[in-house]
Amino acid sequence: MNEGPYKLTRIETISTGSVNINKIGYSNVEPPKESLLNTGDILFSNINSLKHIGKTAIYQVDDHLYHGMNLLRFIPENNSFPLFIYYLLNTYSKRKWVKEHANQAVNQASINQTELGNWIVDVPTKDE
Repeated sequence: MNEGPYKLTRIETISTGSVNINKIGYSNVEPPKESLLNTGDILFSNINSLKHIGKTAIYQVDDHLYHGMNLLRFIPENNSFPLFIYYLLNTYSKRKWVKEHANQAVNQASINQTELGNWIVDVPTKDE
């Protein structure tokens, strides 16, 4: 049942690798305006089962959807090539790195946000 006028992302929202509007949460409390997703934002599952940790989705939906809990939001600088970054995060080597660096608990794993923040991502120039 949909409760509240504000739509929020949650882990299930990106479970298939894309933003699924049918799997969102709702809130009666208005989220901060800064948490409104923009086209090209990348959502990253940093808390999930080890099998699903590191799943990503790029926001390309024309809807008022807010960044919720248990997902990280990457905002490409100057909207620089979000699809490139999305595909890069979905490469075998990046997904493997996330699984290898995840902190595991009984049924859940998490990846340290600071460690993720140290990733260096080489983005091609517009001409490339």
